[in-house]
Amino acid sequence: MECLSIRAFTYDTGKLLKERFGLMEREKGYQQLDDVFGHPFPSVRAFCLADPPHGIGFDPAVLDALVRDTRHMTLVEFVGEVETCSLTHKSAT
Repeated sequence: MECLSIRAFTYDTGKLLKERFGLMEREKGYQQLDDVFGHPFPSVRAFCLADPPHGIGFDPAVLDALVRDTRHMTLVEFVGEVETCSLTHKSAT
């Protein structure tokens, strides 16, 4: 089941982060945060690209690609993946 939970976490978390960054962009929340030089960030992208502890240290294009390339599974896909995980687990033991 671990392989399923990683997929669900990735999709749901990515979608949530995109929503939060959208809100940060609309409300200009990034301007409330200081960069390494003590100046407000000029954009959400600049905040994302900045290394911690000032930013989060990743390119938002990666998040966009992650959300675009993942999705919720249909019931048939879910059952198929459960069977695959079960078979993989059984063969490993």
